[in-house]
Amino acid sequence: MTKRQKIVILVLITIVLVAGVGGTVYASQVHKQVEEAEETVKAERVSVEKVTKELSKLLDQKDPSYLAENVTEEQIASLDQQLKQSEFVFQDVSVDKKLLKDHVVAYESAQEKADKLIGSIYEKITLQRGVNTLFQSKDKVAMNGAKVEKELAIIDGLTEEKIKSIQESIPKEETDFTKDVKGLVENASGQLKQISTAKEAVAKLYKGNKVVSTDQKLYDAAKAETDKIKNEKTKKELTDQLGKVKAELDKKAKEVAVAQAQETATKEQTAQTETTGNVNANVEINDAGSTQGNNATDTDTGSWQQESTNTGGTSNWQQPTTGGGGGNTNTNTGGGGGSGSNTGGGGGGTVTPPPTTAPTIVSGYIGNSGMIFSSGLEANLYGNSVLASDPSKNGYVLIGIFYSDGSEKFSIDFY
Repeated sequence: MTKRQKIVILVLITIVLVAGVGGTVYASQVHKQVEEAEETVKAERVSVEKVTKELSKLLDQKDPSYLAENVTEEQIASLDQQLKQSEFVFQDVSVDKKLLKDHVVAYESAQEKADKLIGSIYEKITLQRGVNTLFQSKDKVAMNGAKVEKELAIIDGLTEEKIKSIQESIPKEETDFTKDVKGLVENASGQLKQISTAKEAVAKLYKGNKVVSTDQKLYDAAKAETDKIKNEKTKKELTDQLGKVKAELDKKAKEVAVAQAQETATKEQTAQTETTGNVNANVEINDAGSTQGNNATDTDTGSWQQESTNTGGTSNWQQPTTGGGGGNTNTNTGGGGGSGSNTGGGGGGTVTPPPTTAPTIVSGYIGNSGMIFSSGLEANLYGNSVLASDPSKNGYVLIGIFYSDGSEKFSIDFY
């Protein structure tokens, strides 16, 4: 073997030895990197699982289809950020994922579970927030987890379009949560329709800032529909309009009551006049008959005179006459018999009764209403109608009025 051949062999042996050592060092380094990557992936899997547990706490423990009470979007966003951080670290691992085997599978399974859960939570809180924006929320909200308030009023200015947008976002999968969301959406839609119905009813009575009808039935129907409204602002607007209609109705009722009272008073006055006329006619007839029926002799002396001498028995009297008649002398000498004589040239005239005067008030008085009624019922109806339309009147007193002819009337005195 030549010297040169020995040198070549030595060099080859050296190269082999160096390559072997280098390969061993490289293999050792790769193994270490794989181990470190496995630890990293494992740590992130554990982190994801912890976040998943925290996410589970945001659901109602009895019925996970609902959120827990008082969950905030900030809580969800914080946990979401932690999941994204774990995802970033996992993706940043430089070792071939194929070398990590089961660690990668375990991490990806945990990450998928967490992503699905947080997606469901985001969906629930978005729906919950949306349905709550349909209703007024002073001390309560329509939905807070499984706690649902069904008697809240809708917000001012709610539109059908807004209701429809929330309705379309409800998942097709039916759960207790989605049932309650649908129920609240239908509630809001029903309230909106009720407002429309009430407005249409009121418009038949009040339109263009003025009262256009005083139909009692239309008023009662409009008031009934308005009373069903829960939104206070809209209810007050319609109630104020109906108040103006009511004022016109009360005014009309008052006018009718006054007209009826006046008509009744006129009828009674007419009846009273006719009765007085009949009495006067009877007086004239009776007086005339009395004058002609006496067995007496009339003497016209131009004045009313009556002389009577009673010596026992029944007294006799003589009805005087006017017109050509004179003095009468009637003498009864006892025994109940009577005789009379008329000296003068006159004949029997027409008897004129004393003038008739209207009955006067002997008890009671006419109240400050200035009205007189034939019955207490009419007076009370009038008094109540005035109180309903005039807030300055606090009440009234029913007054009984008694007249000299024995009749009774009634009046109202307001205070």
